[in-house]
Amino acid sequence: MSVKSLARWAAGSPYKWVWIAVAALYLVMLAATPNAATGRSLANMMPEFGLLAVATLGQAVVVMQRGFDFSLVGIIALTGMIVAKLTDSGVAPLSAVTIALVVGVLAGAGNGLLVSRLALSPLVATLASNGLFLGLAYLVSNGQQILVPDSLTHFATSRVAGIATSFWIAAGVVIVLLVLVRLTTFGRRFVATGSSPDAARAAGLPVIRSLVGAYGIAGFLFGVTGVLIAGFVGAGSSGATSTYLISSISALVVAGAAVTGTRISLVAAVVGALFMTMLSQFILALGASAAVQGLIQGLVLLTAVAYPNLRLPRVRLRRPALH
Repeated sequence: MSVKSLARWAAGSPYKWVWIAVAALYLVMLAATPNAATGRSLANMMPEFGLLAVATLGQAVVVMQRGFDFSLVGIIALTGMIVAKLTDSGVAPLSAVTIALVVGVLAGAGNGLLVSRLALSPLVATLASNGLFLGLAYLVSNGQQILVPDSLTHFATSRVAGIATSFWIAAGVVIVLLVLVRLTTFGRRFVATGSSPDAARAAGLPVIRSLVGAYGIAGFLFGVTGVLIAGFVGAGSSGATSTYLISSISALVVAGAAVTGTRISLVAAVVGALFMTMLSQFILALGASAAVQGLIQGLVLLTAVAYPNLRLPRVRLRRPALH
């Protein structure tokens, strides 16, 4: 398939470009760092891919309601720390996980109320709450790492059919969200309120409920990510979550999401998370530092956002008039 035919195939949808980006990145990895492009290496990146995919899907739900959630890092850190603190205090792991996920939902719903009831911009509301959640995580831990039980570590690092559990969790999340959005009345109303809040409000649709629900779902998914990260790391810690904000937003933008919100494909969002995971592994395989990784991620985000505005206008050649 030629470059021209690929461009023609992708031109019909902004979400197709991310597939081309993943394929191109894989070919670059294969040429530059063959060991990083083997089947085993790709399988080894599945745990990180699953974590980022779940977080990105949470971000995608908020984007469908014209927002971004910048409290992702705080919710991930807080829920992971709650699990660690509760289990360290003798609470059963399953109960601790349940409590942490409820806290994630409440934290997300609180963001939704700030945006909908107080009319704060998503940027201001979620940046402020992110600081609050990080502060709470610090208070819970007193600034110390708290170990999680072996059972949680075993679950987070386990594999099913040779593939990381976090991958299967991400797959289950995207399937549930697709069914919810496409096949249920709630999902159709959810999409309608995000596409045109004023029209939805005039039609009597629950705009505020959809907005709060979006942030609540995001908080739940960020909580799932936080619990899994605590299991991977073996302890509750805010240091392991700092890269997820820019990675999740970059994944969405690379996947074709509009920075103004509403336009997003859930499947493309997952593929965008795969692209960002592969990019991180490629940078590490090259021996670059974490600072270089952050720099390249920032450049990817900037390029993906700016690209639609950098397209050169087409010059249409006029045929000479026949006399």
